[in-house]
Amino acid sequence: MGKINVHLLGRPYVEVDGERINFPYKKAEGFFYYLCVKKNATREEIIYVLWGADNENVGRKNLREAVYQIKKLLGKEILVTAGHTSISLNPECMPEIDWDFITEENILEHEEDGFLSHFHIKNSYEFEEWIESMQEQYDQSFLKSARKRLHDANAVKDMAQIQKYSNILLKHDSYNEKLYQEIMEIYASGGNYNMAIKLYYDLEKVLDEELGVEPSGEITELFHRIFNVKGNVASDNGSWNLPFTGRTEEIYRISECIVGTGRWGNPQCVAISGEEGVGKSALLDKAKQMVRGYQMIPLNAACYRDESDFFLRPWNDIFWEIDQCVENGILEKEIVEDEKGQIKRILKGVLTEGEEKMGRLTYQILEQSVLEMFRRIAERHKVVLFFDDIQWLDKMSFQLLNRILLTIGTDKILLMCTYNQDNDTEVMEALEKLVKNDCLQVINLHSFTREETEELLHRHLPQLDREKEKEEIYRMTDGNAFFLNGTDEFD
Repeated sequence: MGKINVHLLGRPYVEVDGERINFPYKKAEGFFYYLCVKKNATREEIIYVLWGADNENVGRKNLREAVYQIKKLLGKEILVTAGHTSISLNPECMPEIDWDFITEENILEHEEDGFLSHFHIKNSYEFEEWIESMQEQYDQSFLKSARKRLHDANAVKDMAQIQKYSNILLKHDSYNEKLYQEIMEIYASGGNYNMAIKLYYDLEKVLDEELGVEPSGEITELFHRIFNVKGNVASDNGSWNLPFTGRTEEIYRISECIVGTGRWGNPQCVAISGEEGVGKSALLDKAKQMVRGYQMIPLNAACYRDESDFFLRPWNDIFWEIDQCVENGILEKEIVEDEKGQIKRILKGVLTEGEEKMGRLTYQILEQSVLEMFRRIAERHKVVLFFDDIQWLDKMSFQLLNRILLTIGTDKILLMCTYNQDNDTEVMEALEKLVKNDCLQVINLHSFTREETEELLHRHLPQLDREKEKEEIYRMTDGNAFFLNGTDEFD
């Protein structure tokens, strides 16, 4: 018996010593392909799959004839029969079958292939169903492998590979909105907003032309969010705009937290951590712009080391901003008027006399008034509380902040704050309840890499083309945004 090679991927065929052979009829060929996959099958199973429409005696006769023809064509050793029970491929002279060598690593090399492509047997419905089930199995393995490659590429931000495997996935699963959404988020998280936006338009066109429907509300909302983020990132009035070179992933993550349609499924508070001068406050300012783009109300407070012993001082900033919102017509006067006077009286007493004069009952009255005011605001508006350098917030202010967020809910009121990474333990302890309730995302902001620093220099000091000067700037600044902001001396 010669060397037998069986090709089940694409249009199937069999070779003996490198030459293609022809089967005498389709059902004998189909029977052999079936056995190449199964390796062993009962006679009843084979008869059902290939001759199910015939009566039992005819089916058995047809099977005997098919066994005879295959042994005649490929050698009598090719098949092993166990009495009248089963038929197997002979393990001692097993053909080389391409299907047996398909793995997660090589399946993508067979993108244009399918299982028994264009192979049909007339009036053999059970056999056709078997082919369809095997093709589905093959497709699932193919898509699983492509998805894994996509995620691996995304982990190292290899844009060429991301695009390659995205195209493969969408080609083979072109109506899957969840897949489009996943890839749009991958593009957007890497700062490739145009690619994400183009993908949405592609989906819109496919659904309209092929199905006559529009994209779902969920993916449309994602599209608008990415469009909004792109607008915020792209806005550049000629200034350095330092924090947003190399910060595209952070900006997109903040957007996910604001809307709550990303990986967490509900709005998330954000705490931006990093060393001094890394760009935390500037990123927080960008977040304020984004909040306004989502028609949410930002309320701002700055915390200072020198005021950390003054109880509830930063809340004065918040209440002053609420007053400004009322004056500017952003907030309705009636929803804050009742509580505002009482809050101000209590705060005035605390600020002049200290916490020891306040008493538990007075604090409870204050807390209840603040809660009621924010409840009424949140009935009509979504609010984001911004605290810069929150590590200097006093204990009582933290208590009030947690109470507002956990009582009213982060779907209505969010916190966005910055803090110095040296104070990580204290801040996380103060916000422990938010962490336990899965309501807080921490973004660790790092200095610019050498590549990001060079991008900044190329963008804003194009005349600086000497590698030695770039190296010196990076050495002196270590990629810190604060120090980079003064590099115009190298102009």
